[in-house]
Amino acid sequence: MNTGSIAIIGTYAPRQCGIATFTQDLRSAMLSARPHLDAGVAAIERDMEGHHPDEVRYVLDERDRAAYARLAEALNDAAPGAVSLQHEYGISADVMAPGFWTPCAD
Repeated sequence: MNTGSIAIIGTYAPRQCGIATFTQDLRSAMLSARPHLDAGVAAIERDMEGHHPDEVRYVLDERDRAAYARLAEALNDAAPGAVSLQHEYGISADVMAPGFWTPCAD
């Protein structure tokens, strides 16, 4: 586990929605408090909205159930010190809920 890192999962720029803005602001605030924090983002997308900032390391199609399992495996491999999941009902709830966290279990 890398205690100097956090994986941030949520909608993210360039997507325009409240959660995307919040997720980006949350990451900025974390880096203001801990400038050396490794704060990578897994951006949840529907229509693959376009170019993402460099901090986006994984783009997840919210409609692809298998993509959630692949992300969970990638997170297990990366072993971040923490995971921050920004969630809103209606964004991926139908595919994420039935076992997204199961592959993350130790």
